[in-house]
Amino acid sequence: MKPGTASSTYSRRLRWSQLTTDEYHKQGFTMDGPMPCIILIDGFTNGTWKIDRQRRTAILNIKPFRRLSKKETAALTEEGTKLLAFAAADADTHDFQFTPHV
Repeated sequence: MKPGTASSTYSRRLRWSQLTTDEYHKQGFTMDGPMPCIILIDGFTNGTWKIDRQRRTAILNIKPFRRLSKKETAALTEEGTKLLAFAAADADTHDFQFTPHV
């Protein structure tokens, strides 16, 4: 398939649809709108993340689409630490905020 052809576009959309979960679609995200920063757990969309700044602190806000296990929370914290070290290296402190799934 050549990039930019109808079949390559269909293939990308097909792969994307295999990754997205019902919980992702319930958030109202579309292929045509702005894409959120997504969290993949076991290859499927299971939340979003965003880095906010307050003075010299970078806060990684994680909003899961479902209840996370302790193991998943620990893995996200580990990966989030690496993300903040890279994306917010200039911040004096790094913090995490998990929004509870309702």
